[in-house]
Amino acid sequence: MKGKGPDHQFSRLSAESRPTLDVALFVGDTDDAITVRRRASLLKADCSVTVFGFARDRYRVEGARHESTVPLGTIADRQYVSRIVKLCRALVLVVRNKRIFRAADRLYARNLDMALLALAARFLLRTNASLTYEVLDIAPILQGSGIKSRVARSLEQYVLNACDELVVSSPGFLKGYFSAVQSYSGRCWLIENKLSPHQVEGHERSRSESAIKKPVSQPWRLGWFGTLRSEESLRTLVSAAELLAGELLVDIWGIFKAIPRDRAIEIINESMYVNYHGAYAAATDLPNLYGSVDFMWCGDVGTINEFNDRLLLPNRLYEAAYFAVPLIAVRGNETACRIDEWKLGWVLADASAESIVSFFKSLNDSDYSTKVDQILAHPEQRFVGSNDIDALVRGWDSDLIRLSSKP
Repeated sequence: MKGKGPDHQFSRLSAESRPTLDVALFVGDTDDAITVRRRASLLKADCSVTVFGFARDRYRVEGARHESTVPLGTIADRQYVSRIVKLCRALVLVVRNKRIFRAADRLYARNLDMALLALAARFLLRTNASLTYEVLDIAPILQGSGIKSRVARSLEQYVLNACDELVVSSPGFLKGYFSAVQSYSGRCWLIENKLSPHQVEGHERSRSESAIKKPVSQPWRLGWFGTLRSEESLRTLVSAAELLAGELLVDIWGIFKAIPRDRAIEIINESMYVNYHGAYAAATDLPNLYGSVDFMWCGDVGTINEFNDRLLLPNRLYEAAYFAVPLIAVRGNETACRIDEWKLGWVLADASAESIVSFFKSLNDSDYSTKVDQILAHPEQRFVGSNDIDALVRGWDSDLIRLSSKP
């Protein structure tokens, strides 16, 4: 595939002054926390931002709806036929807002459908705005061998040829998919799922409150936070807690997805050592949540969408590492490799209850203390993304674009 710059070079630039840029942000969910984060980061980088986006009824995030949003309707996950119809209707809405669209210097599209929509509008309205294509997950339809998957990958190859740069959240996506499957060799930016500075404002990195206060005789506390998708992982944690009979307490926070909530609660109630505390606000609650546990569970990574999960780096990795909470993962994915490489926790051979029990039976306070010290030795910039988007925006300077684009 024809590239737009140096082969697989993740870009980071020094600060330079630049004019304000108008950005049209195309998203499939205006209420998504990452959408809110991207818009806020672009505004902080002195961009003017208009969001062209669909809404979903599953939740609301504070700050998601604002006057600089062009609503495109509603969509649902994996309803591809319905989505094609809604994308066509959305194109009409974008064209009706042609004055706003034509003012954009940069089109920033999250995921394949939004990139296709942005490109179609660019063609119809005859603008020359550059396109940034952001991918935070490899959708299931892009992974199969059937006709639908082959068509979807062909459409994505069209987007990759048309875009000026690709943004991914994990090096694994570039190595394991865009290079290996899509033969992409263009310009790529790495913007990881790091904490936002406001999430840790006023907090100083240190050992968790749970670890500081834990007497030798008290049980370890294992946390599982976020979007909870794996019933297999839930059952494994419950079984391990029962086998350890009070030596391990499991605290679960978040929202169940792909597991009916009633069934999840029924499984949790099988053990007096496992507690579900409900949803939390990532913007404000993380210091207290991570201060209450000794470990963070990442053993569910790779058990749902195996191909995608094997390549991603989840929010939990950055959150736990910032708050000096060691992670526990299972061998065979990008998350486990990062934890092992940076000494952020432990990697188990498999995700069985027996492996968890064996780990905690062999763990001592000295090993744990050493691991926490290793995590605290990392600079907080590895886990807090204060300048990533700002550096990306600097890369949009016209001189740099001319240097990194094909002639």
